[in-house]
Amino acid sequence: VLAHAQATRDGLVADAQRVAADAAAEAEDERRTCELLSEQLLVVKGEVRRLQADAARASASPEYTKNLVLRYLELTAGDSDEAAALFTPLATVLQFSAQECDALAASRKRRAGLLGSFFGTAQLEHERAEAEVAARAKVASLESELRVTRAEL
Repeated sequence: VLAHAQATRDGLVADAQRVAADAAAEAEDERRTCELLSEQLLVVKGEVRRLQADAARASASPEYTKNLVLRYLELTAGDSDEAAALFTPLATVLQFSAQECDALAASRKRRAGLLGSFFGTAQLEHERAEAEVAARAKVASLESELRVTRAEL
């Protein structure tokens, strides 16, 4: 009788261990599926943001955008304050990302450094103006991303 009870208990323990192992494997599969879905959700959210930015660009007044771009292109190296003032609305209307704003600020800084060496522009003044442009652009980009995030919620 004792041997039979021991065998029954061993069988039940083995069954419980198999069920536990199956449950652990299923939980691991669910965890992997959840991770995959989370990654896919991030990709989809990025695509939605890109499409929303494209839609916002398309809805911006073409005349306003044209005038901003024309004025911006008319500026010379000595007009860094006005360029900084125009960059923020341009970044907003064109929905520049933070990375795009950073890249443009770095490019302007390099160009201004080259022009400054030819025309004797004070480097510190230029760096201040460029930092201001970058900061304004980043603020505009972050405000845009905040609007998108709020819209998603």
